[in-house]
Amino acid sequence: MKRRGEGVRRKRYQSLAARQNRHGFLFVFPWIIGFVLFFLIPLGQSIYYSFCQVTITEYGMMTDFVGLDNFYYAFRVASNYVDNLKESLINFVYMLPITVVLSLILAVILNQNFHGRLLARAVFFLPVIIAAGVVMDIFNSDVVAEQMREGGSGYIMNSIDFVEVLRKANLPSNIAQPLITYIEKIFNLIWQCGVQTILFLAGLQSVPVSLYEVSRVEGSSAWEDFWFITLPMLSHILLLVIIYTIIDIFTNADNPVMDQAYSFIQVQQNYDKSSAMLWAYFALVGIVITVLLVLLRRFLLKKWER
Repeated sequence: MKRRGEGVRRKRYQSLAARQNRHGFLFVFPWIIGFVLFFLIPLGQSIYYSFCQVTITEYGMMTDFVGLDNFYYAFRVASNYVDNLKESLINFVYMLPITVVLSLILAVILNQNFHGRLLARAVFFLPVIIAAGVVMDIFNSDVVAEQMREGGSGYIMNSIDFVEVLRKANLPSNIAQPLITYIEKIFNLIWQCGVQTILFLAGLQSVPVSLYEVSRVEGSSAWEDFWFITLPMLSHILLLVIIYTIIDIFTNADNPVMDQAYSFIQVQQNYDKSSAMLWAYFALVGIVITVLLVLLRRFLLKKWER
């Protein structure tokens, strides 16, 4: 009787799990349909177009397989494509560490207990809301907001021209030029830290307070707490933030490669060569992400997991 009762309970548990699985599948089924129709199929078409010559006729798109000719055109014939790739990589090299470090600093500040903390957090969440399509269109139509978003030459920086101050300071060009670049883009840098700051903030709030209490008993400083408790506990969040920031930088609307490829599509109605440009670019992005992930896991994550 005991074994029979256990068997009945097991069957009931399995049937409950099966019902929950069916309900979960039904819940995500509309998303699966949308993913296949509006993402997976166009994705496959764009890959196919990159190896074909696409001609738009009255009967639709006609394709003729040409192999790697479109990629040859992108790298050897198209003007400025290679230069745009180099510019994108240069922007990535300085934007990634600045964005990640600035987001972590802002998250640490917002995690402190001070008056107006909720308002400050809401302010840094605004970029996530304003990034929506309709809101962003309204924001871009505002002249003052557009000047603010442009950075150093915009509305905020008109009161103090930091760029002119640096130019008159007679600093070496290899030091002054990066500083001028950062100042001109300071608003965009803060603007792009919204999601990362929220992710870091969520990670900071999940760190057990008992770890800091034990460290204080042992006599450690706040600096040691940050390096030996906070950062190791944020290792997976850090990985997520880095991946998100890489994708955000490489797919930004101001990215020269994306802008060139979109101009091929929108202006010239050239779907084959633009697809080749984008897929070559995405392959480069994939290589960069893979290399960074390998380096992070080898030199940071494994060390913190010990």
